[in-house]
Amino acid sequence: METDQDALNRKEKQLAYGKNTMDYDKYAKLVRKEDRKDRMPRTPEGNRKYSRRKWDGLVKTWKQQIHATITALEGVAEGLGLSIFSSGATTPRERMDSGDIKDCFRNLQ
Repeated sequence: METDQDALNRKEKQLAYGKNTMDYDKYAKLVRKEDRKDRMPRTPEGNRKYSRRKWDGLVKTWKQQIHATITALEGVAEGLGLSIFSSGATTPRERMDSGDIKDCFRNLQ
């Protein structure tokens, strides 16, 4: 259990930064917490004691896994002829600008 307040604050800031991304927003909207499988990205536990290098590696891996998961989910939707964007955005820039994500993956299970 981490007891150093500076380390806890740093970890909290890093997690908040990671959750304040478009990919994390998409991930949270597309995959409900209760629907997430074991192999899907999980937020690192900030209250556990890790070396700084280990913690930074966990956060980096977590962010990369979220990005990879979103990319894969978008690829599945395109392969099935579905759009996860109700605005019909087709390019990555249009997808970023639209901000309107449908939750079509619940129906695929």
